[in-house]
Amino acid sequence: MYLIFAVFSLLIFQVFAQNCTTCVSSGNVWCVESSECKSNFSSCQTQISLKLNCPTLIDPKYAYDDHFMRTQQLTLASASHGDQIQKCFDNQIPTMKFFNIRIVNCSSDASDVTCTGYTAYDISQKVIVISFKGVDGDDQLQQLYDGYDNLGLQSYFGVNGKIFKIIYNWFMLLWNGGIEKDLRSLKYKYPGCDLWINGHSLGGELAWTAASLVATSGLYKPENIKVVTMATPRMFDYDFAICSPTPITSFIGMTPSQGATKLIHIQIQRLCSIPELKYENFLAIFILSSLTGASADNCSSCVSSGNIWCVESSQCNTTFSSCQTQITVQLNCPALPKYAYDDSFMRTQQLTFASASHGDQIQKFFGNQIPTMKLFKLRAVTCSEGNANIMSWVHRL
Repeated sequence: MYLIFAVFSLLIFQVFAQNCTTCVSSGNVWCVESSECKSNFSSCQTQISLKLNCPTLIDPKYAYDDHFMRTQQLTLASASHGDQIQKCFDNQIPTMKFFNIRIVNCSSDASDVTCTGYTAYDISQKVIVISFKGVDGDDQLQQLYDGYDNLGLQSYFGVNGKIFKIIYNWFMLLWNGGIEKDLRSLKYKYPGCDLWINGHSLGGELAWTAASLVATSGLYKPENIKVVTMATPRMFDYDFAICSPTPITSFIGMTPSQGATKLIHIQIQRLCSIPELKYENFLAIFILSSLTGASADNCSSCVSSGNIWCVESSQCNTTFSSCQTQITVQLNCPALPKYAYDDSFMRTQQLTFASASHGDQIQKFFGNQIPTMKLFKLRAVTCSEGNANIMSWVHRL
């Protein structure tokens, strides 16, 4: 019965997706709640007018793989933030071998602003890896923001759409600074291997750029490329998004709050620097567990008593010889989805709040999106002693 229901639901979703895509492609608007297509709606709550926003079925070949993300990609991204890459691999992925690292100065006026990428290979998994390092230091972060603001977007690699010019420039410095040479050497030495490209933060932006170049140049076929980005800002326009030739395996495609981003940066760097720190310690940060409430309770009780919880077997022991995912910290035990992601809440409420803070007509914004919400007060203060133009805005609702 459950299988029949699942298949039926899948078919319904597929029809829904096709109707939305057809509707929007014809220049109309799709209403999510009523599944209707019209030129305009007077009362529809969730309207889709862009093809990219229509729901799509994920090809299982590129679907999220929890084991792959924990045991491979976190380690590969973490290794780029340290100076002992092979040691990091030895602790986490013994079959992975470091090949070369490229560090280039990517600033014309600051010697400490560098861009970094490394290559590696794993014969047993038949893969070649390129991993890019994230932002390193306040100077590079400031130059990145200045580049966003001042250099704008540019077309590249024969792909429809544009990306930030600062990202293009920094990537090309790395590509011409040795990454291309290293990749071609590995491809020649180990033919038939797939390509994994990953990165965290700025590294994720460089990974997207690398994937597009590699795919459009014919160096690798898109189906032989996996791209994983973590906490990566969006760095391309709509046309690029809908035309990207690379199948993407996306780990975290979000721009979290400043505090959350800082936490992710710290944890990414810690994974390789502490040998006994294994991937299960990232559960609380990255993984939304699908375990039942009973399993969550059992895990908490197990860990609280000083034992270890095995995720795969749902067992509690003092030690395990073969358990793949072991939990030793109570914070990493799965929790019931009391605070789970709510798509309607995010679209209809939180996006509006965040957007309103960037304008000077907050109540008018509420009137258009959340009529029942009323602005109470706006606070704007100067938060720089040397620059009166640097302001901090707070509004209370």
